[in-house]
Amino acid sequence: MLNIKSQDGQVENCREMLSAYSKAAELYAKEQKLPMNVGIKQAFQLVGLQISDF
Repeated sequence: MLNIKSQDGQVENCREMLSAYSKAAELYAKEQKLPMNVGIKQAFQLVGLQISDF
């Protein structure tokens, strides 16, 4: 997951990033591309974050 970091190493626009990945997971589920959907969710779970489909 590529994202822009500030000078102190903090992720900028974290909320927007989570929203974009949540939307991507939702679209992959609708298109029945479940490996991509699951991969996105697992990547976030590995860093202690939970995203879900809407």
